[in-house]
Amino acid sequence: MKYILEKELADGLKTLGLKEGDTVMVHSSLFSLGLIRGIPPAEQAKAYLKILQHSVGDEGTLLAPAFNFDFCNGKPFHRQNSPSVGMGILSETIRTHKNACRSKHPMQSVAVLGRKSEWITGPDTNSSFSIGGAIHRFIESNGKLLLLGSSIMAAALIHWAEERLEVPYRYWKSFHGDYIDDKENISEVRTYQMYARDLKLNPILDLKPLENALKELGLMDELSLGMGTVKVIESAAFIQTAQKLLEEDPYSLLENAEEIRGLI
Repeated sequence: MKYILEKELADGLKTLGLKEGDTVMVHSSLFSLGLIRGIPPAEQAKAYLKILQHSVGDEGTLLAPAFNFDFCNGKPFHRQNSPSVGMGILSETIRTHKNACRSKHPMQSVAVLGRKSEWITGPDTNSSFSIGGAIHRFIESNGKLLLLGSSIMAAALIHWAEERLEVPYRYWKSFHGDYIDDKENISEVRTYQMYARDLKLNPILDLKPLENALKELGLMDELSLGMGTVKVIESAAFIQTAQKLLEEDPYSLLENAEEIRGLI
């Protein structure tokens, strides 16, 4: 295991352009970077979060995916208590923070800490990536993507581009289930939508062409840290580059593009 220093991470984030007042969506794989020296294993995620909060300051805002797809399988969604699944320990640390707010979509919610947390999580839209929703408000805030040890494959913002362009390997699907929100005193059956993968086609996403395009255009800042890398991309640059690729070829971000073309 390779260790990193708190100052090393803080200085790295500053070098990558994170500053006070920023709105940042973080996708993380902390142990791909390494443990922060001097911090017990159980406190590592909190230590990482503290450094991130210091980077954006009191006027900044941090977001993390808090996705949970149990609602798709008929299980209740509890806005306050349903855990994020497969999003990493830092995302869950942000979600469970006493000052965090969670957006309302039962499948693709985000957990938010900071000045804009209530504003970002306020809308209740059919899709998490709908115009006017939480992700849209992140983009409107000139949001930045932070890949903290994780690859670009973790960047859920790709679904914004896929949804806007209605890529042919996804389709609109409605889900119904019990929805519970203690803060707003709600317990009822609700319906939400998701622009879901067509499982009959089995599209396999590959964002390497997007990453290569971002690098070629100078739109991705990156540094090595510990055992991995940290990357920062402005959300507008990410979306514009992804949409351009998808406009030129709607299958351009699929690993099995040729196979899918033959099925549609």
